[in-house]
Amino acid sequence: MNDRTIGLLLMIISLCFGALYAISFLVWVSSLYSSFGDKAWSWWVIALPITLIVGFATFFLAWIGWVMLSASKSKRDELLLGSTTKASRG
Repeated sequence: MNDRTIGLLLMIISLCFGALYAISFLVWVSSLYSSFGDKAWSWWVIALPITLIVGFATFFLAWIGWVMLSASKSKRDELLLGSTTKASRG
């Protein structure tokens, strides 16, 4: 597999996971409110940070996939050669 294929797969998988997580989170919130009522707000202390972390990780992986997919061959070579040149100097 080449870099573009890996980037496309990474982007698709992370976006599908993010959509599945969002749907399951909304289903969980609706069932939580129906069973706990007003006391469901105490769960937001746990759920909100976890949701933000998962959302950030999903966005970050999708962004990495996008960069791998959209980078041109010359730009990838320039970045790779630049990093190996700096490593051999230092």
